[in-house]
Parts: sequence; C-alpha cells; structure tokens
Amino acid sequence: MKFRLIVIFIISLLISGCAQQTNKEEENQNSKESQPKIEKVVVDQKSSTLKIESVAKGNNIRYAFYIYKDNELLEKVKYQQERQLSYSVKDSGVYKVKVFVKDAKGNIETQYTEEIKITN
Repeated sequence: MKFRLIVIFIISLLISGCAQQTNKEEENQNSKESQPKIEKVVVDQKSSTLKIESVAKGNNIRYAFYIYKDNELLEKVKYQQERQLSYSVKDSGVYKVKVFVKDAKGNIETQYTEEIKITN
C-alpha cells in the first residue's frame, strides 16, 4: 500500500513538473512575439531632404531616429508615434539613420538605414 502511494506521488510530481515547463516555454514564446520587430527601414533622398520610413510590428510602438553624417552623430529625434521622418541636409557627406522602435513595455529594436552620399 505504501509503495502504491509513493508511486502515485512520484507520478503526480512528474506530471506537474511537465506542466510547469510547458507554461514557461509558452511564456517565453509569447514574450518573443510581443517584442517590437522592425520589418524594414527605407531611406529616400529628394534633393536635400532625407525621408526615412520604418515599418515595424508590436504593441504601442514608438519611433526614435539618430541621424549620422560621416559616422558622427548629428541629431537625435526623440521617441514619437510617427514612423516617418523628413530631415533637411545642410552639408555634403555620407548620411545614415539609426531607427529605434520601442513598445509599451520598453523593449527596443534598432536598425540602420543604408548610407546615402549627398553632394550639395
């Protein structure tokens, strides 16, 4: 009788442990899915203006932009709801933009645009 109780107890511990592991795996998967994800970043030049657009997935996404000229940080644009930015270029050089995407939980993903050479 004691042996049967011990076996039943061990089996129930194993089953409950498996259920906890499955819940942790589901939480990890849900956490990864809820992270912001940049799908693409496009930069376009129209005369002396750079137009940047980011396409991202996530909940309550906000965007920030860092503008670089010749690999030096020129300007930071704080987080905003707009996924597009127009930037007027003042000098010749090689420009790129680092796009930041942040969700409501504070998770962040970043991506650089391609470099664009501008001659004025």
